[in-house]
Amino acid sequence: MSRLLGLLATAGLALTAHLAVAANDAAPLKGCAAKVANIENELILAKSRGQTRKAKGLEDALSAARKCDDQTLAAEREKKVRDATNKVSERDAELQEEIREGKKKDIAKARKKLAEAQSELTAAKAELDR
Repeated sequence: MSRLLGLLATAGLALTAHLAVAANDAAPLKGCAAKVANIENELILAKSRGQTRKAKGLEDALSAARKCDDQTLAAEREKKVRDATNKVSERDAELQEEIREGKKKDIAKARKKLAEAQSELTAAKAELDR
């Protein structure tokens, strides 16, 4: 029985690898199509690993993603970039205030928060092209 499960898992991984290669051969997907393809690939992997709870969640996500609209998705992603940009500005202002006050511990904390906000902004910008 365990041999059979091993073979099934190997077949699932081979299928996943084949899908990844096929996806790379074609023009890169964008927007909702990329979102659906990504979830489908994760679902195949979760099923091949026997991750039933994760697979159920991914099936729900896939159902929602199939109702996706490219214009709405783009607007959501642009809003995330605007929100992240505002957060970076706020964190930068907080850092400048801490620098004026001169407390090293608070400055370090504010720098860390600014770096996190900048990372979130970078991630949000990367999503615009997907």
